[in-house]
Amino acid sequence: MDEKIKKAIKNKIKEADKLKSFDSRHPRFKTWHAATMSLLKTLPPEPGNKIGQFKKLSFEDTKYHRGRNLYDPAQNQKYLDDLSAAAAILKELIPKKEKKDSQ
Repeated sequence: MDEKIKKAIKNKIKEADKLKSFDSRHPRFKTWHAATMSLLKTLPPEPGNKIGQFKKLSFEDTKYHRGRNLYDPAQNQKYLDDLSAAAAILKELIPKKEKKDSQ
């Protein structure tokens, strides 16, 4: 894997941590998600299909909840869970040798 791509993935992981105070409709999240998807498209296919797992994350609860305020960050658990899962998937894309060197 190219060093430039490794650095870009690490930056996306750091950015994901900063997005926890937003929701899936926020422009900063949408920009991050689109940029991350385009970065993942440049990667070659890998056997674990981590890129496919990232694509399946919805980042929002699509179930109907009676009386729920849609923009209440305290109730946005699905977004936080998927954001954590996205960061974990991105971490797995970095080669193991690189993880040990950076820690």
